[in-house]
Amino acid sequence: MMIHTYIRLQHLVESLQYAAREDAYYGHKVKTSDQEFMTGTFYLVSWDVAEWISTTDIDEKYHPIHLEDVVFSHWLHDGNLGKNQYDMKGKIYDIPRPGHHFPHEFWSGTIGVHKLKTREKWIQTLDYFNVTKDLKPSKFYHYP
Repeated sequence: MMIHTYIRLQHLVESLQYAAREDAYYGHKVKTSDQEFMTGTFYLVSWDVAEWISTTDIDEKYHPIHLEDVVFSHWLHDGNLGKNQYDMKGKIYDIPRPGHHFPHEFWSGTIGVHKLKTREKWIQTLDYFNVTKDLKPSKFYHYP
């Protein structure tokens, strides 16, 4: 299984510095005509919310055909949780590509880049953020 999201941990930590420690829901918010939710790019919740999720039986109410990020937002709504919301739209986004519904170019304030489903997309992302500049050759990876 390949990981599809690159998270810049220092930027993530800095963005969470003043966030609530309880009842928190953090990510890239999408609003549609009938709902709002944090996209599956990645989202975070505070520890109390995570504990509640681990013990509730609320998931039995939803048909599995729904997208996981939409179902998750329904859980929070039904549990009356996630009131402290932090929308990082523009800082968490899919890799830039033409015609995509969340277009965004790379920039220095990025927290996370999603949809890195190929080696080339990972290389493009890591090159932009200079992650690989000091890597020494190794038999454990192949860098074209």
